[in-house]
Amino acid sequence: MYSLERARGVFAMWLAALALCAAATAAESAVDVANATQRVQRLVQQQLGVAANTLDHSKPLAALGMDELDLVELVMALEEEFDISIPDEAVEPAGRSWQDSVTTRRLVDIVVDQLRKKQKG
Repeated sequence: MYSLERARGVFAMWLAALALCAAATAAESAVDVANATQRVQRLVQQQLGVAANTLDHSKPLAALGMDELDLVELVMALEEEFDISIPDEAVEPAGRSWQDSVTTRRLVDIVVDQLRKKQKG
């Protein structure tokens, strides 16, 4: 015979198992930001021909010598690397030039945003 106490215990274990399954599913579908950051950094370094220690994530890449052709090539490389499409307005927000707005951090944000959109379908 089951007691109310035992039924509560079984129900609590069932809820815990359900929560673990949900957490595992969310972890599998989450975008790996650290991995995306490393891959973006590697592509920026290759495109600009600079060492990792010269990259400041908040410094505009134009300050490191990036020109418009470099930017187009980098965006194409990012799209290929991550199998995403990056809209022009993401790279050059309204009212700001790309020279002021494109940083390594901004590129990581754009890539992560596009990967999340891709996951949602």
